[in-house]
Parts: sequence; C-alpha cells; structure tokens
Amino acid sequence: MKSLRSQLTIAIACIAALAIAGSMAFSHFAERRILDELGPRTLRGQTRILLSSLRVSETGKVTLEIPGEWKEFYRSPGVFAYAVYDADWRPVALSSNIDKSPLVPMDFNTLLTERRHDGFVECTMAVVGGHVLVVWRLSYSAQEALSIFFQEQKVQVLLWLASALLLVSIIWMIIGWHLRSVQLVSQAADSITDFDSPVRISTDRIGTEVVPIVEAFNIVLDRLAKCHQRERDFASVAAHELRTPLAVLDLRLQRAEASGVIDWLVVRREMGQFRHLLDQVLRLARNGPANSQQETVCLSQPLREAAELVMPEIERAGRALSIQEIDQPVILGNRDALRSMVRNLLENALVHGVGQIRAVVKMQTSPKRAQAILEISDDGPGVPEADREVVFERFRRGTQNSMGAGLGLAIVRDIVAAHAGKVLFASSERCCVRVIIPCAANERFM
Repeated sequence: MKSLRSQLTIAIACIAALAIAGSMAFSHFAERRILDELGPRTLRGQTRILLSSLRVSETGKVTLEIPGEWKEFYRSPGVFAYAVYDADWRPVALSSNIDKSPLVPMDFNTLLTERRHDGFVECTMAVVGGHVLVVWRLSYSAQEALSIFFQEQKVQVLLWLASALLLVSIIWMIIGWHLRSVQLVSQAADSITDFDSPVRISTDRIGTEVVPIVEAFNIVLDRLAKCHQRERDFASVAAHELRTPLAVLDLRLQRAEASGVIDWLVVRREMGQFRHLLDQVLRLARNGPANSQQETVCLSQPLREAAELVMPEIERAGRALSIQEIDQPVILGNRDALRSMVRNLLENALVHGVGQIRAVVKMQTSPKRAQAILEISDDGPGVPEADREVVFERFRRGTQNSMGAGLGLAIVRDIVAAHAGKVLFASSERCCVRVIIPCAANERFM
C-alpha cells in the first residue's frame, strides 16, 4: 500500500479500535467485578424482599406478591432467579425466567448463607410452613456469557461501532485535508514545463511540514534555470566565436582563389588559433564531472605534468619556466582535471604575460584547516582590481585583439570550484594568479 493517506488512516483506526476494545473489555470486567462483589448482598436483599412478599394460603398454595420494580427483572432472562420448594423438595413456585429448578443441597441449618453448587451461587432461607425459598444467581459458560453480554449491551455496542465508523471517516477527511498540500504541490510542479519559466511553487497554501520540500524544489529549479541559461549563453557565444575565425579563413581562401596565391603561413596560424579555440571549448565541456573519480593527489604532480606539456611552447616563445615546490600538499580531487587547470594557467601566462613564468606550490596551515596554494605569475603588469572578477567569465579576453579564446580562466574557475576551492588574482605589481584548494583530511604531506 503506497498511499500515505490510507496508511495513516489504517494506523490511526487501529489505534482507535484498540482503544475502543480496551474500554469495552474494561467495562465488561469492571461490571463483572462489581457483580461479583455485590452479588451476595443483592441475593440476600432479594431474599428478604421475596420472603416478605411470600404468601401461603390455607390450602397450601404458595404465591409471591413481587414488588413492581422486580416483576420485569424476574420475568426476562437474566442473572437472577428464584424458586419455592415444599417439604418434599418439589417446586411450588418459580420465577418466569426459568422452566425448571436446579437441585439444591438440603441444608436448613444455616440461614441467609451463600453456597456454590454445580456452578450456581445460591442463597436459601427456611420459611414457616416447611417451605424453602431459594434465590440464586445464574452462571454461564464463556460463550453464553458473551452472548448475554452483547444482548444486554447491544445498544452500547452499536453505538461504539457507529462511533468507530464515524471516527474513521473523520480521520480520512482530516488526513485528506492535510495531504491536500502535497496534491497542490504536485499540480504546481506539473504546470512548470520549462526551466526558464519564472513560475515557482508557492508556499502560502501548504502545510508547514511540506514547506521545506517545496523550498528545496524551488532552489533546484533556480539552479537548473541558471545552468540552462548559462549553457545557452555558452552555446551562443561559442557559436559566435567559432564563426569569426571561420569567416576570416573563408575570406582568405576566397582571396587566394582569386589571386592564385596562398599564404600558407597565415593559414596555418589561423588554423592553429581555430584548433586552440576548439580544444578549449571541448576542455570546458568536459569539466562538468570534474569531481568524479576523486583520489588523493599531491598538487606538485599535476603541476609537473602540465609543465611538461606546455614546455615546448614556452621554449618556442623564448620564455622560461621555474617551478618551486615549497611544500607537498595533498588534496582530494580528479588528477586529469587538476592537470588541465594548471595547463590553462601556464598557457594564460604564456599568451598574455611577459618574461619568466614562475610556479610555486606551498601550503597554508591553521589550527582548524590546511590549504594547498598554487601561484602562477610572470613579469607582466597585474590585472586592475575592477577587472579581477570579469576576466574569469567565458570568452572574456584581456584585449580585443588577444590571441586567446577567452576560455582559459573560465576553465580554471570551474575546475577549482569543483574541488571546493577558489581562484583569484593576487594584489601585487606583477601578474599573479593564486589557486587555493582545501587539503585532504589527514593527508597534508606525501
């Protein structure tokens, strides 16, 4: 059963049924206990009343003038009955609720005494004229007692059953009313068909228990909308950026076709720029699951691997690269993504910087945490403070005529963010990019 409403209704109904059954059992046993305690006294009282109403005529006929409030009591089946016996123990008078008298012990020595015989509780009294009045309380088997109980409590049992049905109905309606919030949330969620839709699920008409779920759902929708918008912007800008070098290359080929002369050096340079742009677009697209397949990595390892890849280009440009490993910090991350991050920083320094490129790996510790720090710097001027955030946006170039595609620092930012770190431009006279990533737990050094 998957319906929460049905499950709650059944659970509460079972509890209510147990409570009703318990109250019925308590009432029954309490009534039996009271009868057990008051039975002998009641029998003696009835014996005295019946004795005062007993009349024996001159002919020996026995009659009982039972008071009005007792007539109905002895007329209908119940737990009490009486009989009058003559000297030969022949019944001469019986209550109308029995057809024959049970055998009773012939003991006339004790008056107003209670005795048990064959399942009956009796109270006997010797009377004038040799007659004996016997009043007894009938005892039943468990099945008979239950039947008599339901006969006597029929109205009460029916009321209890009706109350139980009414209670279940009320519980069903109350739970349905409270779960209406879930239905409203479901309907509102179905109405949202587009990530870009500004519609969100309102929390005005729903229960407080459902509000956290709705708020979390709205947050997820906002994140999806931002991601969707960012990807659309990325696709639009990427298409524009790819169209520009293609248009330039197409124009050069048209001119070469018209003149019959092809400047292969220029074509190769523009093809290299186009290839570099494609590589960075693919690299940025692959950085989505940068936090998958994580392992403990010493930050010096991806630095050395990236330097080995970029070193031929650095030497071809007549530049130099120095690596200083002050510490050996260990972080939890994806080794390939970290290598891509360092490579983009080195290429950014190669394309936009001047002079020697310096890479420094160190660690910053405090009583609460340890952080791995990577700094890539060169001799070029620092980035103005007003531009230190915007340069990390996608397709943002340092200058309009820059050879870069404007994706390198965006790739770096995404990878660092996937490793719970941050990247920024250090406030210094030289251009210096600083990457800060938390060290792995209990893994500070190799």
